[in-house]
Amino acid sequence: MTTAEKKYGNIIGMDRPEPKEILRKYPRQPMSERAKIFSPFAALRGHEERLSEEDDRLLLVERAELNEEDQKALSEKLAGLKKGDEITLTYFEPAEETQGLGRYETISGTLLEVDPALKRLRLRREEGSMILSFSDLCALDFGKQLEGGDEG
Repeated sequence: MTTAEKKYGNIIGMDRPEPKEILRKYPRQPMSERAKIFSPFAALRGHEERLSEEDDRLLLVERAELNEEDQKALSEKLAGLKKGDEITLTYFEPAEETQGLGRYETISGTLLEVDPALKRLRLRREEGSMILSFSDLCALDFGKQLEGGDEG
């Protein structure tokens, strides 16, 4: 038996005393309603959005130029693509409001078309199709479909 059980053992199991006049004036809330008083609230309206915008701005980087070796490897991968291939691309997405800055995005999808004349490719994703310029690409990896074909 702990010290607290020795000292308060006679009252530990008792209900909280509540005079009837207080309960009439302030009835107990159900637990589902009480939870609302503990939910967070925004003391400064728009503060979260502003911080998010600031974080986005701070994450912008300059476009990195690929060296000759990386350009050659990417060109070889692009030449080997076929319609229906599952691929993962990393590309540079320029930010609208800044000159020369942007962020690198990595996406996956199914190749719909490669257009060497216009130097772009079209990719199908869950959100819809997307067209990317070869000049924005910095990495390309083959997905499950090509890996599965090599296993036999």
